[in-house]
Amino acid sequence: KGNFDSSEFPVNKVFTIGKFKIGVVHGHQIVPWGDVEALADYARKLDVDLLISGHTHIQRIAKHAGKYFVNPGSATGAYSSQNPDSCPSFIILEILEEDIRAFIYQYREGKLSIVKDILTQDSEGHQEQQHEEQEEQHHHHQEHHQEQDQHQHQHEQYQEDQHHQEHHQEQDQHQ
Repeated sequence: KGNFDSSEFPVNKVFTIGKFKIGVVHGHQIVPWGDVEALADYARKLDVDLLISGHTHIQRIAKHAGKYFVNPGSATGAYSSQNPDSCPSFIILEILEEDIRAFIYQYREGKLSIVKDILTQDSEGHQEQQHEEQEEQHHHHQEHHQEQDQHQHQHEQYQEDQHHQEHHQEQDQHQ
């Protein structure tokens, strides 16, 4: 529930995916905003492995006190008093059996940056993943376009099949 949302939304939500217990909270309740110690206290209160929060509009991934913290930033790049240099950003999390992978998207100065990060690796592996940004960005972009092309081809094939089927049905009705 954000600081301007109606009261029908819960203040936080806790759920489990695989072996990871995940908490989601807007973040305005955690003071000081975005502070890793305050986030760790809130994560302990919810008894979660991963806490996803926002409010600051500052994209961030951190590990502290055995917990993981994700702030996706702002999908629109909305202004933040804590970060006047805000840019559009979001994070997609892929939760596997033993790992949590993050695909970090930022749009700055007309360029899309995509970084793959593995939250649950040790700190050395965490840094290595960030240095692979250019390769991952290119590879992910190619995969996305290949997927789009495949979906477009499948859609065109479906439409063509539908057209042929309708044509045959019309012929059968005339006979």
